[in-house]
Amino acid sequence: MKTMKRVFAVLVAVLLIAMMIPAVSAAENTVNWRMSNSGFKYDVYKIADYDATTGTFSTTYDALKSEVTANKEETAALAAACKNVTFNASDKVTSFTSTEDNINQVNSFTVGDGIFYIKLAEVTNPDYAGAATQESVVVFPQKNKTTSTDVFNLDNKIKKENEPSVSKFFKVGNDETQEAQSFGNVIDKTITYSLHAELPKTAVENFIIVDTMGTGLNETKHDVTGVQLLDKDGQVLTESVAYTVTKAEADIKVTGKNGKTTDGTFGVKITDPAALDYTAGNYICVTYTTELSADALINTAIPNTVDLVYGNEFNNVVNGNTVDAFTYAAQAIKVDASSATTKLGRATFELYASDKSTKLATAVTAESGADLGIAKFDVKLKAGTYYVKETTAPEGYNLNSSWSEPLVVGPETPTGSVTIADTKAKIPSTGGNGTMVFTIVGGSLVLLAAALFAVVMKKKSSAK
Repeated sequence: MKTMKRVFAVLVAVLLIAMMIPAVSAAENTVNWRMSNSGFKYDVYKIADYDATTGTFSTTYDALKSEVTANKEETAALAAACKNVTFNASDKVTSFTSTEDNINQVNSFTVGDGIFYIKLAEVTNPDYAGAATQESVVVFPQKNKTTSTDVFNLDNKIKKENEPSVSKFFKVGNDETQEAQSFGNVIDKTITYSLHAELPKTAVENFIIVDTMGTGLNETKHDVTGVQLLDKDGQVLTESVAYTVTKAEADIKVTGKNGKTTDGTFGVKITDPAALDYTAGNYICVTYTTELSADALINTAIPNTVDLVYGNEFNNVVNGNTVDAFTYAAQAIKVDASSATTKLGRATFELYASDKSTKLATAVTAESGADLGIAKFDVKLKAGTYYVKETTAPEGYNLNSSWSEPLVVGPETPTGSVTIADTKAKIPSTGGNGTMVFTIVGGSLVLLAAALFAVVMKKKSSAK
């Protein structure tokens, strides 16, 4: 009977665990969207599954396999590949439509873990007949571990027929990407953007590429390093196009005749746009650099958005996309080697780059409070690997001069941390070896003097 009870108990436990598995594995994530125009229907397809055990994605669509498995963060290339795929109806997880009832507000839908493609399925708005769109891909789990996306402004992704497009990229070496990047305020403190503004079909009198720098960027520093005219294949047609940098509200704070608006930080105004080559697909490329500002927050998106103002007597506005940059932090913790829970104040640390020779910052561990034993480096960092070295030990402890373990910062560890232990210093006791020699010598001299005194006194007694 006891055996049967044990077997029954085990079966009940297994059943309970099995019942819990779907609840644990069925992650629910929120995708937010907004649009100011009605008459756009979107279908959402699940294009890849997520394996929580291995942390990898997989897809049954052959045309997407290389992009899905290569790097799940590179969604721009994946979205481009999705344009040429016919998706199975069974992979459609939801549909949504912009209507008069839900425009100009944040709407949402939920999905599980995986990679999802948001596809424009139908346009019933007569003002946008023949419109094209920049497709969107959403990945869950997200690299910053959140279960909700920022708001997709779908207006920025809709392009009217014959309307020029404008896009923003990060310039990384010779490559351009719209994937999030990171940078810091010591090394890698400069970040480079490139702005692509397509020319309209006919010549115009005004052509201004407007950049909006978000919180965390130095709004007083936007150094334009190049303005070029390129063709649709990216070949340079004009190496240096004449321009001026403007902050005039009349140029960059515009409500266009098409109802769209822009309100930027600065604009790059083409001096003589009528003289440009308006062959279909030609575009202006602006490259500029900026730096991190003091108000940048750790592991918080630093946005940068691009818009285009163009036209003749009355201007149009084309709203472009936003790209996000991030920055991270580091700290060191000092503990007693005999008790890892005993934190120590007044230890000095230096933070170095991955080469172990470029010093970035110095910090001292706090002596009290919630930060006891923690040295917070007053520097913002690019994602990567760093090292820490102790330069001053707490009073009564030996200096640990070894390099720390690698200190890694990034989306999964926005504040990287290393713990370094010190051993207590041994203090010589009073009367130790340092004084023992003098004690022995002194005692010997006293005994010798006593012996001599005894001999002398004995001789005196014998003489009597």
